[in-house]
Amino acid sequence: MLIWLIFFIYVSKIYSLNIPTGLLCDLKASPAMGVGLTPRFDWINPHLTQCHGDVTADPPLTDQVQYAYQIQIAPNYDTTFNKLIWDSNVMKTTKTANTFPLIQIPNHGFLKPAHTYLWRVRVWATQDCVSDWSVPAKFVSGLHVATGFDDSTKPIWAGDDSKYAFLRSVVSLNGKVSDAHIYVGAAQDGPMEKILGSYRLYVNGQVTTTGPGRGEVPYTDANHSVYDTIDITTSAQVAANADGKLLLALQGFHTSGKDAKIILELHVTYSDGSKAVLGTNSTTFTALDATEMFNPSSTNAGEYPQPLEDMDAGSSAYTKAGLGWAWREQVSFDDSEWSQATEQPSFGYSLPGKTTLPLEIIDNVAPATIVSLILGVN
Repeated sequence: MLIWLIFFIYVSKIYSLNIPTGLLCDLKASPAMGVGLTPRFDWINPHLTQCHGDVTADPPLTDQVQYAYQIQIAPNYDTTFNKLIWDSNVMKTTKTANTFPLIQIPNHGFLKPAHTYLWRVRVWATQDCVSDWSVPAKFVSGLHVATGFDDSTKPIWAGDDSKYAFLRSVVSLNGKVSDAHIYVGAAQDGPMEKILGSYRLYVNGQVTTTGPGRGEVPYTDANHSVYDTIDITTSAQVAANADGKLLLALQGFHTSGKDAKIILELHVTYSDGSKAVLGTNSTTFTALDATEMFNPSSTNAGEYPQPLEDMDAGSSAYTKAGLGWAWREQVSFDDSEWSQATEQPSFGYSLPGKTTLPLEIIDNVAPATIVSLILGVN
């Protein structure tokens, strides 16, 4: 009885929302990162109680279908949707054999690469009965398919033949931040990097992601490296409201050290619509070759030889080097003895965006239960 009551309350809450929910852009929830310029839009239709049907009846009358829809897209700083970039206007829904066509924005240049947008939708159950607008959802378009990263953004590393690299940059934020996101990729030449990542990104001391991880192309194939798109809006807003300094730190690993490289580009949009872009190069990032610190060879006893996991597990190496974690946690860390990052040769092709979600690092997972076993009893 209790289960049915909970189910009824849950269904009633869904039907009481007279707005579309579950908004997806290219099948990604908000913020949808790295989407194409002709994205697909999906949502869950509400049951509009003001139209027809009685959800309190037994059984409830839920015989509604979508009659029409309207989508609007605005810049991410325009939360009132007064500066529309695209408006589908009212589009009557066509239905064939219980399937609906994909709803995609036409390729007319409305959307630009590396930009952030808000979108919302409303639907009609009948010609004269329309829902309220949905809660706006955010999506970030990927880099230009042909040109990729900005010309000033270069792949960097911590010197020739380095297997482990520390890279850091302190970015000045000049205003109220509306949106901030990062495109980041790295060269991969071994299976460990595909599983555990070629880079680990920290923003203001907090681990954000590791990657690129397993993409759509085997690491043994040519042109296999991809880039991730990461939302760091909250971290940038906190930094802007504090001292205006945003710390970006990267731990990098490359199996052979040959052709090692990381490329990163930060895009910040301010509340007035202005935009700033900062990319990796020899002037924006400092670097430290951490290869000797970690002895990344399986023949060196006492050191765990797995890529980026070694860096976080190898606290003894940090203690011996007297470095600690301050370089990636503190804006005030003195990196004057570090070198400027070394610019590496280009990838030789425009990195594609990874279609899957960036890898998420979870430091601690609480067990559901803990059972103590007694030898001979359990």
